[in-house]
Amino acid sequence: MKRVVSLFLLAIIASCQEKGSVGSSRMNDNAFKSPHSLLIKESDSTENPDKNNDMGTFYVVEVAEGNDFAELYQIAQQTASLLSSKTDMMNRIYRKDKGIIIQENSDDDIYSGEYYPRRPFDDQNFVSIEMAYAYKRNEKDTLKMTVLANIFENKAQSDSVVKLLLPSFKDAKTLKNELFLGCMH
Repeated sequence: MKRVVSLFLLAIIASCQEKGSVGSSRMNDNAFKSPHSLLIKESDSTENPDKNNDMGTFYVVEVAEGNDFAELYQIAQQTASLLSSKTDMMNRIYRKDKGIIIQENSDDDIYSGEYYPRRPFDDQNFVSIEMAYAYKRNEKDTLKMTVLANIFENKAQSDSVVKLLLPSFKDAKTLKNELFLGCMH
């Protein structure tokens, strides 16, 4: 039994080493960059999106943006109700000086007290408040937040959600982005 567990653990470590993650003796160029510098590349960028196989094209439904968490939370609740969905903050909290973060007393040694973005492979029936810089490459305001209502692989799906939201939320739109899919731990 110990041999089976040891082989299983070895396989897990080896899979992370391929991407330069924890346990790798060789760190990649991204190892010391801030989390938000790895998250997004706008699709209209001049870079070749195929250069990094850890990226994927996704369509994000943005409902609203701003710096007032209470106002955005109300919009998120209304959006979730309209879409028969749920508001899901992924156990993150809001702090006025940092924005949306994982609690400082979290067991997560890497992201405790920092923003960790919603990934395209998380639960896709959600409405949440995210940090705008994670979904908008040129966002200068590091405390600006955005209400998101799902991340889709298909633009038609995203556009249909926007069409449902527009009568109530005039700023709802689809954002096409290249999102980072690689290991973030």
